[in-house]
Amino acid sequence: SSGVLNICDDKFRDLCFIKNAHNSAIQGISYSPYDNKFVSCGDDHQVHVWNVSNQPTVDFTLSGHQSDVKAVEWHPYRGLIASGSRDSTVRLWDPRSGTCVSTITGHKKQVNCLSWNQNGNWLATGAKDNLMKLFDIRTMKEFEVCRGHNSDVTSVAWHPLHETLLASGGYNGSLI
Repeated sequence: SSGVLNICDDKFRDLCFIKNAHNSAIQGISYSPYDNKFVSCGDDHQVHVWNVSNQPTVDFTLSGHQSDVKAVEWHPYRGLIASGSRDSTVRLWDPRSGTCVSTITGHKKQVNCLSWNQNGNWLATGAKDNLMKLFDIRTMKEFEVCRGHNSDVTSVAWHPLHETLLASGGYNGSLI
């Protein structure tokens, strides 16, 4: 089956419907904070940067993951995209050139989710290795590991006002 994108306005009227946006299920979408672009990822190993002017078109296909891409998020204020994959890596991409600028190999299993902190310096990741990790992208180093889950970490979210508060959810329903 193919990945379908549907873009709607604020009244949920269809603006655009794209069949075969990905060659398989779409796992994540994130808008650019500044312009008419968004990024999507899917089980076809691809990350697409879209331009959504009149008719959405793919600006770049970001290739490099060796397996399904499960999460993607645009940086809150920089031209930078993070993607997490079943290949256990997190890749950082330049959406202007379409190139991978760095690869983070901090997990031993599939990366399920990721989230940028509003300060733009920290990236939280959750994976099938039961770990949530925090990375400082200024140094490209892991600076914290949460080992409280006893199954997959499937979601992470930063508090919108208190930059040091982070929640993570697990496959077995646990919340840390």
